[in-house]
Amino acid sequence: MPDRLTPEQRHRCMSRIRSRNTKPELKVRRWLWQHGYRYRLNVKSVPGSPDIVMRRYRTAIFVNGCFWHGHGVASPQVDSGEFRVESQLKGCSIEGCKIPCVEVNGEKVYLPSPNLHALFLIRHMVSHFAAANITLRQVLDWAFLVEKHTKEIDWEWLLSIVDKFHMREFFSYINAICVEDLGFEASIFPKWQINPQQKDRVLKDILEPAFRAEAPEDFLPRVIYKYKRWKGNAWKHDMCYSEGRWSAFWSGIWAKILKPASI
Repeated sequence: MPDRLTPEQRHRCMSRIRSRNTKPELKVRRWLWQHGYRYRLNVKSVPGSPDIVMRRYRTAIFVNGCFWHGHGVASPQVDSGEFRVESQLKGCSIEGCKIPCVEVNGEKVYLPSPNLHALFLIRHMVSHFAAANITLRQVLDWAFLVEKHTKEIDWEWLLSIVDKFHMREFFSYINAICVEDLGFEASIFPKWQINPQQKDRVLKDILEPAFRAEAPEDFLPRVIYKYKRWKGNAWKHDMCYSEGRWSAFWSGIWAKILKPASI
C-alpha cells in the first residue's frame, strides 16, 4: 500500500519520534541498575541495535514503549474507569514469568506472549480506528498473529476483555474482513455475527479513509480539521466505545492533563 504522506511529511513525522531515552526505557534501566545489573546501550554490533545489552548474561532487551502506552492514543475506555486495558496488558506481560524468547547470534531476545500481543493489537486498532483511521497493514498484523498463535491465545479470556470494553462489534468486523476479504481460514478466528453493509463500510474506511491528509500545523486550521474529523468519525466512535463522544472528549482532555507525555 503506497504511503499517504509525501517524503517531506513522512520525514517530519518520523524525525519527531524519540528512539532513545524514552520513559519506559529509562524505567527499565533504572530498575536494572538498582538491582545490580550493568549494561550497555544501543549496541550496534548486536543485530537490531538493542536498547539494552547485558553481555555478562548474554541478554538483549528491546523496550517497545507502544505496548505499555497503547501507542499514544487516548481512549475513554482506557483512560477512565476502574478496569483498565493497560493493566491487562501489563498483567499478561508477566504471565507466570514464562516470557518466550529466541536467540539471535547467541543473544536472548524476549518476545511478548500471544495473549499480550493479541490484546495490544486489538486495543491499538480500536483506538486508532475510532480517533482517525487504520491501515490494511494493521489488519494483516492481526491476521498473521492469529494464524500463527490461534491455539496459544486464551480466547475465552480475550473475548471477556473485548466485551468488557465494548470492542466486540469492531473485533467481529476485523475478523470478518480477514476471512472474507483477505482469504484467511475462518476456523482460526472466533465466530462472529455482523451486518454485511457495516462491514463493507469499515473496509472502505480502512482502504479509503475520509480523512487522509495530515492535520495542518497552524493552530486554527488544525482545530477546524480535528473538529471535522471528530464529527465525521462519530459512527466509528459509537462502534468502538459505549461512552458518548462529549464524555470521551472531556475524558481525553483530563487524561492529557494527567499524562501529557506519550510515546
